[in-house]
Amino acid sequence: MDNIIGGRSAVIQVTFLMEDRGFCKDVFATVEKPTRYYNRIFENYTGEVATWYSASPSIFESDCRISPQTIFEVVYQGRLCARDGNGDFEGKIPFVPFFEFERREAIRCSKKLPNLKGYKQMKEKLLSLPGGEQYSLHGACQDNWIYALSFGKETVQVYFQSPYTDYDKANGIEKAAVELAGFAKTDVLAPGASETVNITVKKSELRTYDANKAKTYIVDAGDYYFTVGTDSHNALNNILAAKGYTVENTNGRMTADGDASLVYTWNNPALDTTTYAVSANGTAITNLFDESDPNKSSDAPGSVTWMSRSDWTGTIPTAPAQLTANETLAADLAFTQYDGSLADSVEMPTLGAKNGLTLASMIGKDFDDPEWNTLLDQLTYDEMVNTITLGFHNTAAAASIGKTATKDENGPQGLTAALTGGASAMCYTSEDVMAATFNVDLINDVGRCIGEDCLAMGYSGLYGPGINMHRTAYSGRNFEYYAEDPFIAGTICAAEVQGIQSKGVYVYLKHVALNDSETSRRGVNTWLNEQTAREIYLEVADKAITDGGAWDVMTGFNRWGATWCGANQNLLTGFLREELGMRGMCITDFSGSSQYMDLVDGLIAGSDIWDSPMPKIHTTKAANYENDAYIVTQMRDAMHHILYTVVNSNAMNGWASTDTLKTVTPWWQTAIYALIAVLAVLTVLCAWQLSKALKAKKSAVNTAPAADQQ
Repeated sequence: MDNIIGGRSAVIQVTFLMEDRGFCKDVFATVEKPTRYYNRIFENYTGEVATWYSASPSIFESDCRISPQTIFEVVYQGRLCARDGNGDFEGKIPFVPFFEFERREAIRCSKKLPNLKGYKQMKEKLLSLPGGEQYSLHGACQDNWIYALSFGKETVQVYFQSPYTDYDKANGIEKAAVELAGFAKTDVLAPGASETVNITVKKSELRTYDANKAKTYIVDAGDYYFTVGTDSHNALNNILAAKGYTVENTNGRMTADGDASLVYTWNNPALDTTTYAVSANGTAITNLFDESDPNKSSDAPGSVTWMSRSDWTGTIPTAPAQLTANETLAADLAFTQYDGSLADSVEMPTLGAKNGLTLASMIGKDFDDPEWNTLLDQLTYDEMVNTITLGFHNTAAAASIGKTATKDENGPQGLTAALTGGASAMCYTSEDVMAATFNVDLINDVGRCIGEDCLAMGYSGLYGPGINMHRTAYSGRNFEYYAEDPFIAGTICAAEVQGIQSKGVYVYLKHVALNDSETSRRGVNTWLNEQTAREIYLEVADKAITDGGAWDVMTGFNRWGATWCGANQNLLTGFLREELGMRGMCITDFSGSSQYMDLVDGLIAGSDIWDSPMPKIHTTKAANYENDAYIVTQMRDAMHHILYTVVNSNAMNGWASTDTLKTVTPWWQTAIYALIAVLAVLTVLCAWQLSKALKAKKSAVNTAPAADQQ
């Protein structure tokens, strides 16, 4: 080989080793000496001019350019496939890029052997072919040509169309043309291979919310059409085809002719207003959000014509709706609605009892276990105030019950160095990309990895995932939210939540709800009707809590109608706790300086902890209610939710019921306190000495002769 590198003319027979899309375009090994290989590099990156370099197994690439006199004959399975080199010589045979050549071989193989349905099976078969062993000579390079094939996973999606009935039109119920109701991911498939997947569509996905007559979820009477499709447009075309429509007879309104053979029809013989009128835990489901519907609000801000499928031309908005800010609305926007009238409606809870329980003793206990009352009796008022009002990225320690402090952190996409003060952690892709995978197992793995990062860095809670909707391109947080479709968003979110919480990390679903604006978001009023709220904006929280088991939520900056989300009792207590059965805590969004995020109104509604770093508004206000038994009871309930979350988290790893919490002041902190005290004393002494000197000087001036005072 040395004589070749030295420039003397020679013919070298080589065979394909790998295709690299980077700097080294193609790599070849000699037929006679496979431990010697060569790189072919495109100088102009067009493929027309190639330069050959020699390389050894220990050095991926060398600076030793092959002379123009050297000719390379590319051999595959004993056949001469190409003749190439750095020189301009007769008899060149055009070089076919390696991956293209092997792709053809793989496709030929897959057609002959359709039973090969996965990457591993195909790899084993291809490597067993004559000459296949040459592709396993150089470590990681062996897979490059296999990855170049059309292996991949396919997403199978199931859509349905529900009937749009006279009942719906008469009662203001809107329906989508098609809705996603299920999906699945295949295994990795080779070209031409197939796989059968089973997708179960829950009947509950067929329900719709009737906010005006039944005031609960209903299932319409009539035909329901189900189909598989690559997307909603494809699915709709299939359903229209089943009804006899084509591109031609719809004057081009269909985007393409559908496949009627992919459609299944199910008939519901009668209107059902009872099956889904009760939640899984037995709570009756009825209207909760009429006050945020401008057509029903007691504030009577005005009337709005909702856009309707029953009359597109008559209901398409031509101008923004005008709402009147009357006195009733102004009163509802005021801070601190609670007037103290309920102060004596309940008995003052016990505070500061010495019952000898620790939080660790509640590990594994149900939320309704009577022993919780015994533990809560031990809390002091100051401990409750400190925990509830100063919840910025933490839950505070409580010595009376042996509760350690916990650390919470932002992380819809995992923990990053920017968020963790330089600590090493993984930042994952944005949530919209997570949803685009349609891969529940993959996102569950992502969640578990995020949970592992939290464990490694000592975090017990995570501000995320984000669960708002992509309803406008102008929403500043779309990267933190999954999708415009509540089904895919809720399903993927539930998978991520399960993964994170499997590591003992509680999540705060954020921001509940309707957080569609980042500009002027503090206290902005959002008006909508109940069907829209339940079928779009709350569906993600529903799936994340009921299917994913999410512990907690973070409320938004915005108001529903006139009511701040964190003070919306129907949202926090009626929907989250009673309908969905959530037992964890509700935290506010950042509330350090926001007076409208009112402490007492929030506590009454179901908020538990304020995301505030400083004892300003909320801590100061709490002192006014120390003797109000009703508010103290609400604080106690809030502590129950907080403690129940913490005791079921990784924060209690290693704790036993006999362990106690002691506050230890480090020596350096004591030294600092002593230094501060000494400096304070010296400052006072200096001020006293300065004062004495000034008084003495003034006295001397006053006693001087008159002539000296001119």
